[in-house]
Amino acid sequence: MAVQNVGYLFAKGLMTVLENAYADEKDVLASIVPDETSDQAWAEWTAMVGTGIAETKAKGEEFPEQDVIVKTPKRVLFTTYGLQVRTPFEDADDDQYAKITSFAKQAGRSIFFREATERAALFNGAFGTFYATGYDGKALIANDHPLDIPRVNNGTTNITSVMPSRDSYVWSNVLPTASDLDYVALTDAITLLKKTPNWEGEPMDVEAAWLVSATDNWSTVKELLNSATRPDTANRSTSAVYNLGLQPISSSRLYDEDAWFVGAKRHDLHQFVRMPLKTRVGSDPTNWDHVTQAAIRLANGFFDSRGWVGSPGA
Repeated sequence: MAVQNVGYLFAKGLMTVLENAYADEKDVLASIVPDETSDQAWAEWTAMVGTGIAETKAKGEEFPEQDVIVKTPKRVLFTTYGLQVRTPFEDADDDQYAKITSFAKQAGRSIFFREATERAALFNGAFGTFYATGYDGKALIANDHPLDIPRVNNGTTNITSVMPSRDSYVWSNVLPTASDLDYVALTDAITLLKKTPNWEGEPMDVEAAWLVSATDNWSTVKELLNSATRPDTANRSTSAVYNLGLQPISSSRLYDEDAWFVGAKRHDLHQFVRMPLKTRVGSDPTNWDHVTQAAIRLANGFFDSRGWVGSPGA
């Protein structure tokens, strides 16, 4: 068998796994954080913070002057992940296609698992600083995200009584009381998500779309979302989350069984792919073995924490 034929079999097996042709390979988090192609040496975004709400201008007075702030660019570097598999010359010479295909499947699964693991890391590290790639330097889920241009009481209109976020220097996307997933905690999280302010402290009225948790919570999730009545009351009063359209995602790659998240359809979690799967096949001159290498380059992170609310559990 020629070297290039072994390479063809390997590449075909790798792509079969990555395209989910094997029923046992699935990453449910890919529906939330799909691959995004990048042709840059790194992923970088620059945010512009606007002026917020227009202020009162009295007759004959100058226009109130406000600033526009261009944030310091945030950069996420790409990491190369790869592996190498050796196919003995004798196996290729004996036409052992099944064995070569098996090698390819295993290598392909390794690349697939890496992509899935990096996606899950965005949630597994949501309460820590390892993935604190956002503009404010905070974890994805934190109670002290800063507001850049707070809107305050101008002395003539009691703005703060109408919109408290305009008189705040921080905003939070973590439940005030750490709670396990239940009906009250879920409705509190949805309310907190709706109150998410933009950079200037103005309300965004964000609608919830995702409910993400570890697989351990799948039965609780199903009970909450599929029941027309509240599961936590004796009289089974009407459930406010029934038919709300929340998409449940339960992943076994989320290792904290107590943590859970509510997310918006539009959010800022990313998995950039600088180089999709590539393979290279060579021959070892010392024993004629076929050496196949596979690699992919990924960058994961977020630039803005808005769009997610979470709880680490009770």
